[in-house]
Amino acid sequence: MDYAEHLSTGVGLREVVLTSLHEQNGAQVTYAPDATTTGDLTGVALPNEVSFCVSLRTGNRGRSARGRWYWLSVNQSQMVDDNNLTTQALGDLPGDMNALMAAIEAISFMPVIVSYRTNNAPRVGGPVYFPITNCTAVDSTVDSMKRRKPGVGS
Repeated sequence: MDYAEHLSTGVGLREVVLTSLHEQNGAQVTYAPDATTTGDLTGVALPNEVSFCVSLRTGNRGRSARGRWYWLSVNQSQMVDDNNLTTQALGDLPGDMNALMAAIEAISFMPVIVSYRTNNAPRVGGPVYFPITNCTAVDSTVDSMKRRKPGVGS
């Protein structure tokens, strides 16, 4: 698995932040590599607000047991055909995410979806953690993330 091979050369890894969710003010560790790792795809990346959504699935159903990973730096020439991901990219991106989840599990960590609320109210007894079992694409449409547009939102 090489996550970087499906990112634009304009994207670089600066740091990874890990936070323990075992308690409210759990420990946090930041790893900053000595050298910046950048993406491998040359060519034009679509603007910041253009993304592709990979669905993070668990063994449970419902909105609170699912998550989303928005793939940044969608490459126009190598990944997109009109408003859809190419067949190749449609297989590569969820595949990369599944490989990333497996790599995290291989070092004895569990990627999870954290749910703090149910029926629009805080969960009694605190948050529930749903282990991620699969990453998949539910469609091929390139998504608009207007809040991620430079100068808009946070």
